[in-house]
This record gives sequence, structure tokens and C-alpha cells, in this order.
Amino acid sequence: MSDKEAVLTVEATLDGLDVVNEFVDELLKDVPCTDEMRAKLDILVEEVFVNIVNYAYAPGTGQADVRGRISQDSDYIITLVFEDSGKKFNPLERKETLSADAVRKRAKNRQRGGLGIFLVIDIADEIRYEWRDGKNILTVKKRMV
Repeated sequence: MSDKEAVLTVEATLDGLDVVNEFVDELLKDVPCTDEMRAKLDILVEEVFVNIVNYAYAPGTGQADVRGRISQDSDYIITLVFEDSGKKFNPLERKETLSADAVRKRAKNRQRGGLGIFLVIDIADEIRYEWRDGKNILTVKKRMV
């Protein structure tokens, strides 16, 4: 298989999540992967995109670009790049740890949010953030084994 690439521009709304999921499904159409791996990738995509929806343009809305690339060495690798022109925000700068105590404390104090990025970090094989040309750019790579 040669590399496969695609780009999607979508309104950063919750309805846009379905469009992004369809985009990723189409990208992965010819890639063998387990149901468990596909479920993990769905979680990763949802957490990243919903963060854009909820925070990038709040209280308004804007667009998000999602670039996807499938490459192959000994395994298939998916690279997803999420871009938005919203408020500058590097989710990787969070200093908290995701210990069981931290999760219980958040639940007890009814704190919302903040745990999704830990799921993304746990699922992704590689993740990086940059702010360039007025855009948040989050790149995630996952080996589909």
C-alpha cells in the first residue's frame, strides 16, 4: 500500500464529530486493525475534536481542519493533524498526574474536563503541539497493530 492522505475542513461543532469519524473511517478502510484498536482511535479522535468544539472558539464557533495520513513500515501508522484558529492552548502543558487519587479528587469536587488529554496521551504513540501562523496544531500518531 502506498501512503494515503486526505484533508477535511469541518465546522467545529458536536455535529462535526460525526463527519470527522466518517473521515477517519474512510482513511482506515483498507487498514487491518482490531476492534479494540479502532475503539481506542475513536476515543482519541473524539477527545481531541470535542476539545476544539468546547474551547477553541467559545462562546462562538469556527472551523477545524483534520489531516490524515496512513503510512506503512512494518505496521500501518495513522497520523492525524488537528488544526484550529481558536484561542492558543497547548493541552500538553497540563502538569497534573493521572493517579487514581487525582481522578477521585476530581470526581469528589465535581470538576469537569481535564482528563481527556490523558486518554489521548495514553492511546497515542506520539503526540506534539505547536502554535504556528495563529493556529493550534495537534499531531498524533498511532501504530495500528
